[in-house]
Amino acid sequence: MSTDPGETVKIGDQLAEIQLQLGLLLESELDSAAQAPADTGTLTERIESLRSDIAALSESVNSRLGSAVEQLTEAQSNAVSSQGEIIRTLTEAIFTSSSGGGIESSQLESMFSEFESRILDGIRRTLKSSDATGESQTQLHAPDLSGIDSTVSDSSAEVAAPQSMSESGEQTWDDIRRALLAESGDSDPGESSACKTSVSDSLALPDPIDEHVPSPFSSVDPGRTQEFVLPEVEEPLEPPSTIDVETLDVHELRELVYERDRFICTLINRLRRSQQSNGQIMSIDQLQAMQHEMPEEFAFRVDRTLQAVDEQLRLSELELSLERARIARQAAQLEYARQQVENNARQLGYTVNHDGTLSMENIAAVRGSAQRRWLGKLGFSE
Repeated sequence: MSTDPGETVKIGDQLAEIQLQLGLLLESELDSAAQAPADTGTLTERIESLRSDIAALSESVNSRLGSAVEQLTEAQSNAVSSQGEIIRTLTEAIFTSSSGGGIESSQLESMFSEFESRILDGIRRTLKSSDATGESQTQLHAPDLSGIDSTVSDSSAEVAAPQSMSESGEQTWDDIRRALLAESGDSDPGESSACKTSVSDSLALPDPIDEHVPSPFSSVDPGRTQEFVLPEVEEPLEPPSTIDVETLDVHELRELVYERDRFICTLINRLRRSQQSNGQIMSIDQLQAMQHEMPEEFAFRVDRTLQAVDEQLRLSELELSLERARIARQAAQLEYARQQVENNARQLGYTVNHDGTLSMENIAAVRGSAQRRWLGKLGFSE
């Protein structure tokens, strides 16, 4: 991950200021040497000594700058890897809960405990990386000019210590928040009830157990400090029990499917609510409105975040279109298989009903008519 352009410009300004101070020191030394009578050899030695000190000082500043940039890049890379691990853990939790209809209660509880531990470990590593980033950013201080001749120090202005960079702990946590926004920003505010709506429309299901899910685009006070608070632990749900499907009829199987769909929707809503409880995420319109009033550095970050959200939205739309095409192909294959089954059953004298059962026709009449047709073709018509 590359360093922020604003921080790089700030470090360059600090180096330019230090070089300007060194130039002033050199001019002051030359002026004092010209005004005061001194030996030519002594003056030459002082100038050479001053030049060597300036070269050593420049080399020290450059080495410190390179070390600070490397440490900053490494810390930010560690923070990004921790953020990616957190997002992968959340995604894995959603997919696991969506396909975990037959999981036992103890297994489900241990699974969510493992997900919570992994998320907390990722957040701790991210905070440690942000602390390391802050230490690396504050290592660049003003050089010690006391080694130069004391007369030069007295005649020149005192070199001011450059200001440290902006704090990185909050910036790193903002990156985490924006990454979570990029993961959840590809769905509209009503997506939390999409599962309920689609299932209830197609299967006539009642609402899931958890009815209310907060909107991901809640209003936020920009001046208020945001702190990370662990979500409250909700009462665990009793997963559906395992049943032998061979002993059930169609109506009982349909009720079991409805029950598991309600359980899956409830788990998805709980996961979304746990992700959004600490987000206090600003909407895209709010970010765009505030972008013109922010400083240049923060406006650049907001613009980069909006671009990431748009890219994530395009990828989500592409994945959705691919999924629709796959489902359409499967539906066409199922329809073709149904027609083949009906044709084969019709040849055997059966009729496939709408509920999937078979009704027997007059097989003897069918066979008799077939025999008469063959006898007629052979010239033995009755």
